Amino acid sequence: MNEKKTQNRTAPRGFEQQYDQVKNKLFAMALIYLKQYEDAEDALQETAYAAYKNYGRLKDRERFDPWITSILMNQCHKLYRRRADTARLTAELQKGSGEPVFSPAYSEEERELMEAVHSLPEKFRRAVLLKYFSGYKTGEIARMLKIPEGTVKSRLHKAVRLLKERMG
Repeated sequence: MNEKKTQNRTAPRGFEQQYDQVKNKLFAMALIYLKQYEDAEDALQETAYAAYKNYGRLKDRERFDPWITSILMNQCHKLYRRRADTARLTAELQKGSGEPVFSPAYSEEERELMEAVHSLPEKFRRAVLLKYFSGYKTGEIARMLKIPEGTVKSRLHKAVRLLKERMG
């Protein structure tokens, strides 16, 4: 038990440095996924907590980026599902406060692309975010999503086709 306590005490130092390197990318992914600034902040906070708590279990520190990205995607998915099931979301959408929040620094074309990506079905959106917004290879995405690599490739192919249709 002492070994475990020692392991947990050393985790914050390494964790903080690695987390600082990826937190902006993670937030951008969460914002694209969830469309709401506050929800993206919540997902990032939950991700940081879960990753911090389990950092001692990460055997290969070189795999931190895909590991924490996988945690983020799961947190976003949970939050998205939970949010979709609540009356609060319905009320917000009726009031018009459910509009997506994108940085004014994005061009109109970038905002249009983000809207199109967000409109994709969940399984395609996850693959697109991991591939094109985070730069993961199809094999890494397959491991993160726990699906065959061929499935990742077919989802990406179909997602790109859908995006082309939606973007004109």
